[in-house]
Amino acid sequence: MYICFSVLPDGHLAPHFGENGRYVVYDTESGTRSEHTTSALPCRGPCHCFVPELAGIDLVICRSIGHLVLRALKAQGIPVYQTQETDMMAAVAAWQAEQLPPMGRAVCKTGRRTTARRPLIHKEN
Repeated sequence: MYICFSVLPDGHLAPHFGENGRYVVYDTESGTRSEHTTSALPCRGPCHCFVPELAGIDLVICRSIGHLVLRALKAQGIPVYQTQETDMMAAVAAWQAEQLPPMGRAVCKTGRRTTARRPLIHKEN
């Protein structure tokens, strides 16, 4: 099974999925990891984070995620689970022990749930 994580440069889980464009795909059968970078650019703001090409990914584990990305993943049939862990292997262990809840609604970095009824518009002055 292939699990995708959004990670910080130090290898810890990012506070928000896609926040910095670095991803690790962990193979639970072989124990191997592969790192993927989609962009050197940081996340552009609420619900506009870069997302990797997720072909072959079985699930995503993250700390928080925007509604557009969550919707896209669900449309592809990729389940998303929420963790409060910052260590990838601790999150895998919690998922294997069936201790992680499925992500039903988007959760921003602050832990606040979003309803995604209309897109956020940023106005410049």
